[in-house]
Amino acid sequence: MAERAIETQVVRAGTPVVLGAMILMPIERLVWRADRTSSRVWFSMNKEPCALIVQDGDGTRAIDMDAMTMPLEELCRAVPGLNARLAALAAGRAP
Repeated sequence: MAERAIETQVVRAGTPVVLGAMILMPIERLVWRADRTSSRVWFSMNKEPCALIVQDGDGTRAIDMDAMTMPLEELCRAVPGLNARLAALAAGRAP
């Protein structure tokens, strides 16, 4: 049984994928965990999708993992630097 567990989470923008005139940017959650007992330490890391940003001729929108539209502003608050990356994509520059 773990005597001490440490968990760190971060939400970040993944690598954009360009499909013709459409850009898809995954938003992923990373979770690092360390469990320590008196004689051992275990480390683990998990990466899971939490949203998808679609940028095309109709604009930019965010979709959650249930395929429902979600507020893009919510992701911009949760993901550091996302506004700048989206602006760079819209301007045709690599993020």
